[in-house]
Amino acid sequence: MNNIFLKNLDSELLKHLEYIPDKNILVVTFQNNTEYLYENVTSEIFETLKTAKSNPVYEYSYGKCFHKLIRSFPDVYIFHKIG
Repeated sequence: MNNIFLKNLDSELLKHLEYIPDKNILVVTFQNNTEYLYENVTSEIFETLKTAKSNPVYEYSYGKCFHKLIRSFPDVYIFHKIG
C-alpha cells in the first residue's frame, strides 16, 4: 500500500499528515514545523481525521479531531519526535 499524504491543511495546529497504512503509522508535521511519528493509528482513525474538516462532531477542525482521537491517548498512540 502507498503512503497517503495530506499537505497544507487548513488548520492552526496541523500542517501536513502522512499515513503509512502498512505500519499503522501517522507522521504529523505541526505548523511550527516539528514532526512527530505516532504508532498504532488504524486506517479508521486516519479516515476520521482526514474528514474532520467536514465533521461537526470535531467542530470542523483537524486539530480538535487529532487531539480528541490521538493526542489524548499517549499510551495507545506511542509518539516520537522525529524532526
